[in-house]
Amino acid sequence: MSPTARRSLLSYVVALVVFVIIDLVWLTAVAPDLYDAQLGSLLADPVRPLPAVAFYLLFVAGIVHFVVLPALLRDSVRWAAGSGAFFGLVTYATWDLTSLAVL
Repeated sequence: MSPTARRSLLSYVVALVVFVIIDLVWLTAVAPDLYDAQLGSLLADPVRPLPAVAFYLLFVAGIVHFVVLPALLRDSVRWAAGSGAFFGLVTYATWDLTSLAVL
């Protein structure tokens, strides 16, 4: 495996672990009451794990491709933070604004 491929794979694994930990904190500490109150009967019961896993794998691939690897090339934590914040804004606004438009 080339050094570039190894760095990409390591970046993906680290980003996946960090993202899952952060999301688990959100899903266990904040989301249950918020989602029940705001979404109620729209929530799947039980949760469908396959779409959730697909989301995690795809979203982290986006983080690595658009944020982590370019930040490593620039050797800039500041660039990573700004780019990561913008990537998060764009991706989550996709859901929020689309929902506001159609629901």
